[in-house]
Amino acid sequence: MKKKILLICIALVATVTSQAQQASLHIDTNHILIGDHVNMDITYQPANNTVLFPQICDTCIAHLEIISRSTIDTININGVPALHQRYVITGFENGMFYIPALTFYATDSSIMAQTTATMLKISTVKVDTNMAIKDIKPPLRAPLTFKEILPYIGGALAIALLIVGIIWLIRHYNNKRKPSHAAPAKPLEPAEVIALRDLDALWQKKLCEKGHYKEFYSSLSLITRTYIYNQWDIASLEMVTSEVCLALKATPTTPDDIHHVQQALEMADLVKFAKATPLDFENKNNYDAIVNFVKNTTPVTTIKDN
Repeated sequence: MKKKILLICIALVATVTSQAQQASLHIDTNHILIGDHVNMDITYQPANNTVLFPQICDTCIAHLEIISRSTIDTININGVPALHQRYVITGFENGMFYIPALTFYATDSSIMAQTTATMLKISTVKVDTNMAIKDIKPPLRAPLTFKEILPYIGGALAIALLIVGIIWLIRHYNNKRKPSHAAPAKPLEPAEVIALRDLDALWQKKLCEKGHYKEFYSSLSLITRTYIYNQWDIASLEMVTSEVCLALKATPTTPDDIHHVQQALEMADLVKFAKATPLDFENKNNYDAIVNFVKNTTPVTTIKDN
């Protein structure tokens, strides 16, 4: 009887282990020449829409550059569905470089799984020092013809005419413009009122459902940065994402809120500059993260007793 119970326990442990989350990082080769490309594949098993893939920016891996990145798709590994993303990386320095472990998070910021780190060696092309060094041949000189110069002359005349036209339009506009009285400034609304109203209007447009991810994330980033500027007078519109998050540490903002803001702004950077295609749940999570950030940082108004 005891043996049967032991076997059942072992089977249950094996079943739980087989269903555990697994993350892996694989590169085609660990040794390339300077400038060569290598594929870096990241997978997560089992396929789970609640997992957040690592956000790798172009300069996140020291001494290596990201050439391109694919969207997150579903593949089959040994009969088990898995989420997969491919990066194409390269390097232009000689040496052994470290690709760090990547972490997968749940929507509540808890760690789901982590890949193992790996190394990539980059070598230069060997030069035979026994061969004689030859001088570089100078460029051949050829006389310019009028046909070759004509496009430059035409371009210069077109630019000159454009400048003259702009000057004329400015003077014409200034002569016709009538003095106007500036409208009185409207009273400023609280930063959180403006932000929540703009966030609600953005979500009502349903841009993600139409595939307009760049427009959605550009607006989400602008609303977030404008709110930070209005609330704490931080020049967030002129900062990169890392600078914004660093400046938030000096405000009454929790580390969790800063982490969620960083994830949303980094996704916006990836969509705007790397043409990434986020998943539906990522769009909702990033939107909710900014809404919660605004609500959590809204100043509490106290009413004094008479």
